[in-house]
Amino acid sequence: MKDKYDVAVYGLWYGNNYGSIITYYALTRVLESLNYTYAMIRNPLGREIDIDALNRSHPLKFARDRYEVTPLLPINRLSELNNNFSAFVLGSDQMWNYNLSRPYGQSYFFDFVADDKVKIAYATSFGKDKYIGPEDEKIRTDRNLHRFDGISVRDDFSQRICKDEFGISAELLSDPVFLCPVEKYNELIAEASDFKVEGDYIFAYILDPNEKIGASIQKIAEETQKKVIVVFNESGDKESFKERLKISSELVSYELDPTVNEWLYLYKNSQYVLTDSFHGTCFSIIFQKPFVVMKNVGRGGARFPFLLGELGLLDRMIEKPEDFVSKFNEAGFNVNIDYTSVNEVILEKRKESIAWLKNHLDKALYNSRTVNKVVDEKNCSGCGACQEVCPKDAINLKYNNEGFLVPEIDSEKCVKCGICLKKCTSENPVYKNEAKPKCYAMMASDEIREISSSGGMFTVAAKYVI
Repeated sequence: MKDKYDVAVYGLWYGNNYGSIITYYALTRVLESLNYTYAMIRNPLGREIDIDALNRSHPLKFARDRYEVTPLLPINRLSELNNNFSAFVLGSDQMWNYNLSRPYGQSYFFDFVADDKVKIAYATSFGKDKYIGPEDEKIRTDRNLHRFDGISVRDDFSQRICKDEFGISAELLSDPVFLCPVEKYNELIAEASDFKVEGDYIFAYILDPNEKIGASIQKIAEETQKKVIVVFNESGDKESFKERLKISSELVSYELDPTVNEWLYLYKNSQYVLTDSFHGTCFSIIFQKPFVVMKNVGRGGARFPFLLGELGLLDRMIEKPEDFVSKFNEAGFNVNIDYTSVNEVILEKRKESIAWLKNHLDKALYNSRTVNKVVDEKNCSGCGACQEVCPKDAINLKYNNEGFLVPEIDSEKCVKCGICLKKCTSENPVYKNEAKPKCYAMMASDEIREISSSGGMFTVAAKYVI
């Protein structure tokens, strides 16, 4: 980990489920595309573990190859991170669901972040359609939410809770997984080059398996004579999950430990998707698949109808596991989903969401990524190196009130890439004078001094150098 970053990302990137893993992957791709440096805050309730000993699909294995991560700090020491970051971003998912956030105290509301640091919530959610925390916790939450510089949520009920319970106007933005173009997910799939499934198949991504869901999966497999591949959540006892489904058909098989890359492959190459997962629904849409989703009440049921309603896909949702069969049978593999219209909505929301995030981060980072804000004018030599290296021609040298040339930044052109700071000779001197310089004395004859412009010093020194 380096000393300084633009952004600290706090959230469930380490969560043991594919949705959490890919959500934060998508968010960090956006940060990279905007030229921000970032690191992920480790789970303050976690422990030091041997990553190599973990199963192949574990989120920490995925993270190790892709993120810089802070040292493990307990909750009461998270404030130390203020020394390393200019801005703090709370990620998406049910971060403000009291049942999930309670063990973390008020850290999901950035109580540890200093007043002079920018605090942003991106597409966060309360998970349920009403605030469920106790009154004393609500008072603390209210105080900390009002310290944020920008709050956005991903569902209308979270927006309503912000307004009605806390008097905060929150922006309604897209889940991070919709901010990434599908090419980014295809790149991850390409990394799983050894993973192949032969022939057509239906993909069933099931978080909460039970016998009724299993009966529906088996019936669809037998009626269509299609192979069904079942994947469960990343965490949990997969063998017990299989037993809960009570499926006997040989057409149904299981992938019990796929990596995130392989999980994406199964979506992309499937003929049809059956799921009870919110992010399972998102990726059915991203890969433009015919699908049926069962509203999962135990995992934040209110978010399902909001997402699907916003995209005009509410008819793809069912309420009961036995309805998988009837919904599938309405049109089978030929279900007509107008993904042209869906993608238009996604692209429009993507532009709006990225612009919101950029604008809020720029307020913080403009002051920490450009020479005119970091370098003291008294130390500026007016050399013009920053002007020469700027890739956007955003820097001009202007005379200040004392008649010295100093850089002036055009904020409309500046992309906060930081190249000017890297090349600044004041910030990055080629050499540094000794803290305790050595002193020398020389004497020259009157003859030499009378004809020398250097007082005779150079003539004497030249005898020993040249």
